[in-house]
Amino acid sequence: MAVEDRLPWWRLNADYSTAVGESRNLTLEDGTEVALNSSSAISVAYTQQQRIIMLLHGEIHISTGHAGQGRPFLVATDQGSIHALGTRFGVRQLSDEKDAPIRVSLLEGVVEIAPSELAARTRLQAGEQLSFTRRMLAPVERLNPNDNAWMQGMLVADDMPLVEFLAELARYRPGSLGCHESIAQLKVTGTYPLHDTDKVIAMLSDSLQLQVRSLTRYWVRLMPAHDA
Repeated sequence: MAVEDRLPWWRLNADYSTAVGESRNLTLEDGTEVALNSSSAISVAYTQQQRIIMLLHGEIHISTGHAGQGRPFLVATDQGSIHALGTRFGVRQLSDEKDAPIRVSLLEGVVEIAPSELAARTRLQAGEQLSFTRRMLAPVERLNPNDNAWMQGMLVADDMPLVEFLAELARYRPGSLGCHESIAQLKVTGTYPLHDTDKVIAMLSDSLQLQVRSLTRYWVRLMPAHDA
């Protein structure tokens, strides 16, 4: 079987992509800087009339370039588009499921969000974020500064339930990672290195006094000590 036959569709159709646990930084022709998080993919369509980045999978962070001013800058997703007006912002597909919401986090400037099946449009200001689908715009929320820690190779948690923390960590390692339901709501706080997810699991085991159960490196569960 050829390598291409084992790749997911979104990598086959992408101009740029990353594997699980990999990140990548790009500079496009207009000076726009794009950072791709783990398991992410984009296509780029620049013309004389407009600049479009298509998010095919995962999460990206964009700092729009100045050389292309005069041409609209859009991020296209399955759920709708984001029109950037001189900005730094993140765009994340919140799960692998079909019709998964898109979250937009704005650090600087202004963006306008246009769900594909709604007439309504919403503008975000710096320090705000929201999620949307084709037919829904969620309320605007305050930006979570920890969401961009991946750009420094870190995962930051502040009283995050263990089950949510592991779901985030699982984005950076192949296989299945989870925990027993009885410990799912234990709180995790700290800064953890994404380049060594095995080390993070060991840190959690020590700090929360849990046991690690693994069939292989690709199936790992955190368990209460008495159940291990």
